[in-house]
Amino acid sequence: MMVEEPYMASYGSMHVGVEREQVAELLGQVFDGVQGLKGVHCCGNTDWSVILSTPVDIISLDAYDYGQSLTAHAESLDAFLHRGGIIAWGITPASAAALSETASGLASRIESILARLSELGVDSDLLAGSGLVSPSCGLGALAPRVAESIYDLTAKVSAEMVKRLGTSASTP
Repeated sequence: MMVEEPYMASYGSMHVGVEREQVAELLGQVFDGVQGLKGVHCCGNTDWSVILSTPVDIISLDAYDYGQSLTAHAESLDAFLHRGGIIAWGITPASAAALSETASGLASRIESILARLSELGVDSDLLAGSGLVSPSCGLGALAPRVAESIYDLTAKVSAEMVKRLGTSASTP
């Protein structure tokens, strides 16, 4: 079950008067009612440490525009991965911008983020083996032709990442 959480990008601003503990508690209550894998998707510059402090199994982010946002939370991310967490790298733009991207270029963007996270102490083997490749956000509002091309490009990025990371890594 994936929870779409677009408001987390506003957390911490003067417009959101909710404390960190309350956000984590409310997300925890949602997850308590879900059996199986629990995930959260955020499309913005999010305080990932709040989400990573919950019993979430999968985090999904717009890595195309906000991939570096994880670097501020390297320690929490490392703990998340050590407990079996999964990252859905939303690297393929969920817009017509994907039509001007290549699988190689998008894979290089992921590699850049992985390298920075490794420099910050996140276990590189876990980063390589605990990832999925996805579009940056939902595609429901797009024309079917554009959505299909985004899914096709996403599959190509995944294959490129498997090639780059080697056969010992899980399929990202």
